[in-house]
Amino acid sequence: MYDFTLSVGDTFRIKLFNEERDTTLAIVIDTISTITVGDSSFKTYYYRPAVQNYGECWQLEGSVIERIGHLKYFFPLYYCPFWDLNDVGPLRCYQDSGFFYKANNVPCDTLIQYVGINEFSDVQNRDRVTLYPNPSVDLIHLKFEKAVTPNIKISVYNLSGQMVPVNYYFSGSNIITLNIRNLVSNMYYLQVIYNSEIIRKQFLKSR
Repeated sequence: MYDFTLSVGDTFRIKLFNEERDTTLAIVIDTISTITVGDSSFKTYYYRPAVQNYGECWQLEGSVIERIGHLKYFFPLYYCPFWDLNDVGPLRCYQDSGFFYKANNVPCDTLIQYVGINEFSDVQNRDRVTLYPNPSVDLIHLKFEKAVTPNIKISVYNLSGQMVPVNYYFSGSNIITLNIRNLVSNMYYLQVIYNSEIIRKQFLKSR
């Protein structure tokens, strides 16, 4: 799905699509590094669009990891103010003989139900959560748009679906810090239950 034979400065083209138009976009490889997960090392590409006026609704910048892909989504996502960046895209799950990937917020067979314009207020008012840095060696932070209270519940699961112990604490009125130093380097799923809402993220513990 990604070409990891490219070098810094090389470009590749990807297809963009939505209900209004389809086109292609040139992507530039800015930096190449290596990340270690378990006993394996994987190449990581950091990239950006070749032009900056490709449209504010396309979300693409970031990095992709060999055999894992982008930590947020597989393909460019068409995003405008009423969309959530963590919503599902055209491809949300992948599995082969040695690897399984699942999107961080919904089951693989989820169907999207589009709502009327009057219903968007409920979507817009949900507390947004940002997870950073990702990947991380020791600490990750959850930043909420609004202040959170201690009745929040946070759980971390490995790729087998088993809950793993992780300590967390408030490091600000809207920031929670998780200590992941003792986790084995791998991909993990994080679940936040707060105000009757379930929010799911994923992160990569590196070493």
